[in-house]
Amino acid sequence: MIREEAGQWYVSFCYERKSDIILRELGELAYELNRLENTELSAAELSAVALGIDRNVRDNCIATSDGRQYRLDAVVLERIKRREIGAKRHQRRMARSQKGSSNRRKLAARLARKKAYAARERRRR
Repeated sequence: MIREEAGQWYVSFCYERKSDIILRELGELAYELNRLENTELSAAELSAVALGIDRNVRDNCIATSDGRQYRLDAVVLERIKRREIGAKRHQRRMARSQKGSSNRRKLAARLARKKAYAARERRRR
């Protein structure tokens, strides 16, 4: 599969391989033990294998129930902020440009590249 994102091309490969081993997370195993075998795990045992996740949309960070926080680096946040300022400038220029012109297409490509950086970094982290 080949896809384009903001003028940049990516190639993705996917393959399928059969395996007899079924991989499960610890929380899934605890759930199956409690449900299928009718064994009652204590609350301490369940909390040891279960993990709660909370996403803060405003600060764009993730916190887990064991106290860890995951957020973007300060350098990446600064780069995103600078690209947003550039994107606003390109948006204003694009609003004043004539529809269908080649300069408008160029501005749209630049704007897409500015927005794609922030989306890519948020997905990556």
